[in-house]
Amino acid sequence: MKGSSPKLLIVKLTDVKLLPPPPVDPAKKPPPPPPEPPKPKVDQVKFPPPVVKPDNEVKTPPPTVAELKTADPGQNNQKGNPNADINIDQPVGNSDAKVTEADPNQVFAAVEQEPEFKNGGAAGFNNYLAKAVKFPAVDRENGTSGKVIITFVVEKDGSLTDVKVLRAPSPTMGDAAASAVKSSPAWRPGKQNGQSVRVQFTISFAFSLADADQ
Repeated sequence: MKGSSPKLLIVKLTDVKLLPPPPVDPAKKPPPPPPEPPKPKVDQVKFPPPVVKPDNEVKTPPPTVAELKTADPGQNNQKGNPNADINIDQPVGNSDAKVTEADPNQVFAAVEQEPEFKNGGAAGFNNYLAKAVKFPAVDRENGTSGKVIITFVVEKDGSLTDVKVLRAPSPTMGDAAASAVKSSPAWRPGKQNGQSVRVQFTISFAFSLADADQ
């Protein structure tokens, strides 16, 4: 038995689950906006649009500068209420609407930019596992072989966490594979909308007795 490394098959599995939108009640209509309060009257002097006419045809002279100091220009002469409260127009819209912020700890199954093993990408990670994963002696003696499936999370800093064995021919094979993944060098984190995010990865590789006996 010269060799002791398992045969590796790296597979990236993604399982994206889309949740249906909440049901919409067609009979339920949004409440109408509250009516705007009446605006207080202000002093105005009639200021008709300027039209070029001869002096003898001008019937209503424009307001003087002195009149405009105490009244606003308008379509008609109007006497305002100096004791009325000043109402400032409020912004239109639903002020009770809440902005939902993204969960900073959300784990993505698929992202715009996938995580990558720093030392050579997928091929580099394959080479790392070929050296790091050892065929358990007890399984070699018992003639046990088969595929191990492991899932883990690539964190925002590139470290690997939440390593779990989903399937393994034996507990010792699962432990050997998980130990190698936990000891992996850092990765380049995945990114979504230009931000580093947590991404779940699933890998599959096989322990082959034929390779172990070479």
